[in-house]
Amino acid sequence: MTTKLIFLITLLALSTTSFAVITRHDKPKEQFLLSSQPDYLVDLPYEGHGVLIDASWVLTVAHTIFEDYRGVKIKIGGQDYEIQQVVLHSGYQNVPKELVQGHSEKLMAFQLANKDIALIKLSSPVTVVKPIQLYDKKDEINKVFQFSGKGATGTGLTGDIKTTKQDKILRRGENKVTKSGNQWLVYQFDRPDAEFSAALPLEAMQGSGDSGAPAIVEIDGQQYVIGLMSWQYWLGEISEFKSGLYQRQAYASRVSFYIPWIKNVMENAPSK
Repeated sequence: MTTKLIFLITLLALSTTSFAVITRHDKPKEQFLLSSQPDYLVDLPYEGHGVLIDASWVLTVAHTIFEDYRGVKIKIGGQDYEIQQVVLHSGYQNVPKELVQGHSEKLMAFQLANKDIALIKLSSPVTVVKPIQLYDKKDEINKVFQFSGKGATGTGLTGDIKTTKQDKILRRGENKVTKSGNQWLVYQFDRPDAEFSAALPLEAMQGSGDSGAPAIVEIDGQQYVIGLMSWQYWLGEISEFKSGLYQRQAYASRVSFYIPWIKNVMENAPSK
């Protein structure tokens, strides 16, 4: 692993942009485990996820791209596929080093303005897995979504326990979109034993290692991806930040906002 990569992973952890499934504290852990990985969920090199949206394309968040992935192989449907090209949104910027210390106000403002999305082109089309459809409507508020990922876990009481990330155990969770605007969908980790709690049966929050995991809704028997796990909002001293606690808000890159960009990249990409 290169020095640059080590720095980027450390930076992302401090800036809350790389988050695994953190669950309710009052439910058996076994309820959040998945015995098999969803066909559309793609594990990226090092950590993070993407989602297969076309036979030749994987959609993810830009901050999961730690270095040049061209020529690197990823597994989809049990088969290896080589990465041919990676396209980051022109509005994406890496988090400046000076923003990951002191108070988080400027870091949060930076995150809100960022365009955290990327496309990965495969050198050969996937034939063993059916791509998932993109959600193109703007009515995401109050929609319940499911997501899954590998990495650190914990509960809303403990937050993200970083030492569990090395286990790479696949977990699932669900939540509900509470706000949307421009490039972001927002959801909150509701505490189940709070008064007037809106917590869902499998209420969960993205954690360290879940970045890029798709938020999936099902409508009339058809699955759609509405967002990609990205970061958590928090104001205070960065040194005191603890990810995944109850009442925390998290942000997912909003697919409907990016559909024109996605289509443009896919239609104009070189064949080889």
